[in-house]
Amino acid sequence: MDPLIADALLVIGGFVAGVLNVLAGGGSLLTLPLLLFTGHPALLANGTNRVAILVQGVVATAGFRSGGEDGLREGLRLAIPMTAGAVAGAAAALALGPIRFQRALGVILLVMAVLVLLRRPPATAPPHGADRTGARRRGLLLVSMLALGFYAGFVQAGVGVLLLAALVSLGGHRPVHANAIKIVVIATSTVVSLAIYAAHGEVDWRAGTALALGMGAGGWSGARLQLGDGGERWVRGALAVAVLAAAVKLLADRA
Repeated sequence: MDPLIADALLVIGGFVAGVLNVLAGGGSLLTLPLLLFTGHPALLANGTNRVAILVQGVVATAGFRSGGEDGLREGLRLAIPMTAGAVAGAAAALALGPIRFQRALGVILLVMAVLVLLRRPPATAPPHGADRTGARRRGLLLVSMLALGFYAGFVQAGVGVLLLAALVSLGGHRPVHANAIKIVVIATSTVVSLAIYAAHGEVDWRAGTALALGMGAGGWSGARLQLGDGGERWVRGALAVAVLAAAVKLLADRA
């Protein structure tokens, strides 16, 4: 593919993914297939994607704060276990090597495509106080951060959806505020995982920059917008098609 055409596709796709990531999560389910279809091997796509995720997180955090939703303090606290898990996840992905990671990513994308189609908006945050139930819920949230961090370090795709659900159901946060916290947690843990992939030569900085331009703009826009039910259903269907196509490609191609 012509490099300029690939860059344009990554900028446009990055914008859409940035909006999705901020509103609910799942933007990497679009950007990973884009990177694959523009000629990046699975591991290289996995590392490169994190350049844009980091930039989008910084921009979206500023967007949320300008709109009165500040998730920085809580997000930095939860980023500690998330980052620890991300280090282990990135190490595991690199240890698999190109062939086995490609197959693993293909299976993960198939599963995530189904989850995208079945996903429902997060429920209203359950009330909890300083009782035993609330303490247990907070403990489960920290364990969830560690597990989700491992997944984020390994592949990232769809982690925002799972993290948002954990922040609402276990953290007791309103969905909009949970989104603000989610962005901070993911961006912070991405700093470390990006460094690990870059150290192993698994980052295409040109493609990452093009993707980051789009995702940064999309992250700012998404932080200031709400997506209607009809629009969300349309985007979810289109996203599932893209993810399924990428999964088939990964599982059919010889690495």
